[in-house]
Amino acid sequence: MIENKPEMFRIKLCSYRSIFVNEFNLSFAKPKSDTCSTCDAGKSNEEHIENYHTAFESMKIDRELAQTSDNVVYNFGIHIEAKGVSKSIFCTWTENQGSKGSIDIFCSLLTAVESDEILRSKYHLIIWSDSCGGQNKNFLLICLYQYFVHKNMFKVIDHKYPEVGHTYLDSDRDFGRIEKNLRNHEVLFTPEQYRHIITKSGRKNLVIDMSNHFRVTERDMKLYNRKKDLLKEKVRFRDGIKWFRVEHYGSYMFKECYDYHTPFKKVSVTQVMNVIPHIDNIVIVRNPNRKNVVSKEKIENLKEQLQFVPDEHQWFYRNIITEHEAAAED
Repeated sequence: MIENKPEMFRIKLCSYRSIFVNEFNLSFAKPKSDTCSTCDAGKSNEEHIENYHTAFESMKIDRELAQTSDNVVYNFGIHIEAKGVSKSIFCTWTENQGSKGSIDIFCSLLTAVESDEILRSKYHLIIWSDSCGGQNKNFLLICLYQYFVHKNMFKVIDHKYPEVGHTYLDSDRDFGRIEKNLRNHEVLFTPEQYRHIITKSGRKNLVIDMSNHFRVTERDMKLYNRKKDLLKEKVRFRDGIKWFRVEHYGSYMFKECYDYHTPFKKVSVTQVMNVIPHIDNIVIVRNPNRKNVVSKEKIENLKEQLQFVPDEHQWFYRNIITEHEAAAED
């Protein structure tokens, strides 16, 4: 067949290989999870690469500091590192109790601090988390840290955010172990079964049922979300901040890098600039009656699936249906 082709179609193997390798420049690798979309698309630049390398180095320093110092704690979305301690706290709730927003993270972190003696015994709290604005990077979290400092729970709180797409937090490994154990269970019917699996997925896993731990947030804190720092420069909270710190009630400081020597910029969050309000009796009260709205479509689907749930577990879902119907009547 080849011999019958014109001379122009006769290509040597070395020429074919050269064109395939150099012109197409294809590469093959095993599929990976939790990869950076910027790097995958080939759009990473020197700043992006330097940022995630610097973040990894800073995270490593904080982890080593937490393991060697009696006075500092390191929290990885609630993975705790302190001297001689490495453990995890998991706050759990169902969809009819709460959602996945900033209020839920606020309540969970507050409950974790109140529940853990190691956290309460430290003066310096260092937190690393992803940059999800609806959960981990918002003004409500600043309010919580203001509360911690005001109540003398901590003297210094640092919250740092790795480069987007390059988080690789300790808590990711915790959840990986849980997911691995979940694969051994074909069906789960109740939250308690899920909590049991979480507990068994680590020797030091603490599981908190958040049913009675939701709070009324920031009602009496008298704080104001200013968009400019003390130099009248705009605060790029969502896209710019890599690190913020709270040391005193009424203000926070931030950096747009991970460099320890770069000075912080300061933002006042009091209603009257730089005037600290009188809030000695501030209490973040519990909200035991808090309910989250489950969509009508999910309730209807729940009714259809109820026939496949064992009798001993149906009470849980019937309670959700009853609560929804009672709320609809009101």
